[in-house]
Amino acid sequence: MGELNMGELNFIEDILEKTGDYVRSNYANRRLLPVNSKAHANDFLTEVDIKVQKQLVAEIQQTFPGDSILAEESGLNAYPDKIPDRCWAIDPIDGTQNFLRGLFPAFGISLALIERGIIVAGGILMPVQGDIFLSALGKGALKNNRPIRVTETADLALARVDVDFDGPANREEIIKRSRKLLVKAGQIRSNACSVVGFCGVASGEQEAYMVLGINTWDIAAGVILVTEAGGTVTRFDGSPVNPFDSRKDALISNGVIHHVCLEEIQLPEPAVLREPPLR
Repeated sequence: MGELNMGELNFIEDILEKTGDYVRSNYANRRLLPVNSKAHANDFLTEVDIKVQKQLVAEIQQTFPGDSILAEESGLNAYPDKIPDRCWAIDPIDGTQNFLRGLFPAFGISLALIERGIIVAGGILMPVQGDIFLSALGKGALKNNRPIRVTETADLALARVDVDFDGPANREEIIKRSRKLLVKAGQIRSNACSVVGFCGVASGEQEAYMVLGINTWDIAAGVILVTEAGGTVTRFDGSPVNPFDSRKDALISNGVIHHVCLEEIQLPEPAVLREPPLR
């Protein structure tokens, strides 16, 4: 585990790695999996999502009875009325579309611990690559037990930016907001997977990631990973990310380039219509 020394983080690492073989074997046979739609026709759910979440939930309940759980599937996605003392955020398969389509294996399993509204530990497993990312508050960030750090790139023309275009419901806004970034950034990617976006920034493989349409379970582990690697995570207006608010937007960067990206994604203020003066 390298320099990170925290009981809950060891737990996160262990249970994520337990799920790896199961997910990899099902990825190899993904065309045989029954698939259901959730919110819309392109929002997929597989038995892999459900079984991975059940396994993670069972392990948490056995090891930390009484802790709250917020997860994407199986009715565990209702936000609490008040911030719990301890809450685990689970995304069993982030990037289900990528898992099913198989163009490239850009998907992962995300697990984080939130204490009184503060993300204190998180882990992300990329099952196909076998990469595991771990971070704990004040302890730094690791990829496969080696420290990782964001880049120092400050020039947008030299930056690689990942823009998640999401589903049709959010696409018009994300296109409007990202238009200047798409033109000015040195390279553009769209991995369509939150954990890939966060891990890419944290490990220095890209400078920024922009996403709309995410929830606590999508971002909790990624937020602490990026911030512990020296990066910055805010909402589109520059405000801090509260893991329990209902907002769906996030801008993630190496920190150095953050203010530039924020400026580029702001929408123009709507014109204020005024009554013409009386004559």
